[in-house]
Amino acid sequence: MPIQNNTKKTPHFREEMSKYVILHHNVKIIQRIAKSLTQVSEVENKNYTVLKGNYKGKEITLIATGMGAGNTAIVVDQTISQGAQYLFKLGTFGALQEHIKIGDIYLPQGAIRSEGLTDAYAPMYFPAVPDMELYLKFLQKAKELEIETKNEGIIHSVNIYTPYYNGTFNELKYSPEKYKSLGAIGVEMETSSAFICSSVKKAKCIAVLICNREWETQKAYKEGKQANWDKHQEEQKKDQATQDAIKVILETITELDCHH
Repeated sequence: MPIQNNTKKTPHFREEMSKYVILHHNVKIIQRIAKSLTQVSEVENKNYTVLKGNYKGKEITLIATGMGAGNTAIVVDQTISQGAQYLFKLGTFGALQEHIKIGDIYLPQGAIRSEGLTDAYAPMYFPAVPDMELYLKFLQKAKELEIETKNEGIIHSVNIYTPYYNGTFNELKYSPEKYKSLGAIGVEMETSSAFICSSVKKAKCIAVLICNREWETQKAYKEGKQANWDKHQEEQKKDQATQDAIKVILETITELDCHH
């Protein structure tokens, strides 16, 4: 797939982007990734936390997108316009299947476009999928580093939070039980936007998602029962998974565009 490289100024970002970009909705995770980089500096922008640094000779831009499809679309769209060619969407998801546990790392093979935004970029029958070449490179690096990742499943990307559990007007579009029965691995808010915007704008993108909520917890919350969202013993699993995912992403970047 050809790479688009027509750099220009955009409304939210004033500087040219690195070729390699890592996105996360949480500022704290972006700051955590920055600790693995050298020569870190803050990039001038509007509304977003953007850091730039170096990892083993590769310049990388880190961006805290904030939650939601809208923020993700703005960031992905504009960073590609300013030179980004490889995007890694690091994030979390709530499981829709019983066998998925806290701390499991998944690379979804596609996303269900229920976020109500990407139809501005492509018709709804256009699939939201990762770049397969980058996807396979990540999996190979994870294998080399002996870090377990799950390369399976479709993620349900929505742009709502409370209504997802309390019930919405459009149950067919958002019902957790419906997409659970169809085999979706989980629910989150940004992957379909990252996939569609990257694909349409001719950049390469994958999503690396960590389970931070098991199905039983989500089910309990939806049924109005007490749900323990943050069990202390689970925090370590999520923390380790995050560190593992960051390591694989950074090491994958070191081998991109290398000619042997």
